[in-house]
Amino acid sequence: DIAEGEMRDVSLYLVVILGLVVAFTPASTPNLGFADPMVSILLTVLALCLAPMPTMFLAGWVRRRVYDNTLSRRRRMYGILRAVSSLFPLAVFAGVITLCGWGRLVDNFLSIDDLIPLRWMVWCPPLALGLLLDEAFRFLPFLVMLLMSWVPLYRVDVLVRRGHWSLADYVVFHLRQYVLFLLVPFFAMLLVENVWDVLPPALQEQLRGSWGLYALTGALIVLALICLPLLLRFVWKTRPLPDGLLRRRLEDLIARTHLRCRQILLWDTFGGQMINACVTGFVGITRYILMTDTLIKALEPDE
Repeated sequence: DIAEGEMRDVSLYLVVILGLVVAFTPASTPNLGFADPMVSILLTVLALCLAPMPTMFLAGWVRRRVYDNTLSRRRRMYGILRAVSSLFPLAVFAGVITLCGWGRLVDNFLSIDDLIPLRWMVWCPPLALGLLLDEAFRFLPFLVMLLMSWVPLYRVDVLVRRGHWSLADYVVFHLRQYVLFLLVPFFAMLLVENVWDVLPPALQEQLRGSWGLYALTGALIVLALICLPLLLRFVWKTRPLPDGLLRRRLEDLIARTHLRCRQILLWDTFGGQMINACVTGFVGITRYILMTDTLIKALEPDE
């Protein structure tokens, strides 16, 4: 079960990364060239309806195998079907981008970043987030496909892992764990790039010819390394480890090993769905130790 969970984690991260690549890489093959944007929208909606089909098949297959007590003998087949079902939304999304013209539709009709002048962003920095609206629309069909494909998988995980979480908790957990974890830093980089694009050409040329650009780039990298653990704490569902014997023993171990740490966090996986732990943060002020609820339940205090 642990190895299967680790493979699922890696495969889902890879699917999301590939989805970002598909969404923001110019297509090498021409789309079907629909002149009417409504045709592209209708084809995209049709693709959204097709996305959860493999996971619906997988849910029915698992229910039958649980009913006749043969699932344990078919774990390999279950793993293959699960991997295929996670790749299907990616393949459908690639078709939406390259054949249905969704990217062209967003660029031509849904992009509003040109309507936000630089002076508005200077006076109200949150307006800069409007520069990301067209990128968000590009990725939106894939996000919807993932959410729709997770709904049938909820019933699968309840059967296989005997989970006790609700459908809403299940979907939100996957969204935070596998999508926002990658999407937030990626869109932060896109925001920096888009802000650079709206700078006056004279200012861009001046920055390129000075050390200011290198200093700014270095400062942004350092800021990202420092702030990423803070972001991770709130993207994943975490809270301070409650006071008790385990926390006091861990704090004593931290003190004896002279490890600088901001906080020990309990990583909530909605009733124990993942055995994991991590340490994040390059500097002590933003270094966190995270342990999932399942890990704490599975191990003795000495372990």
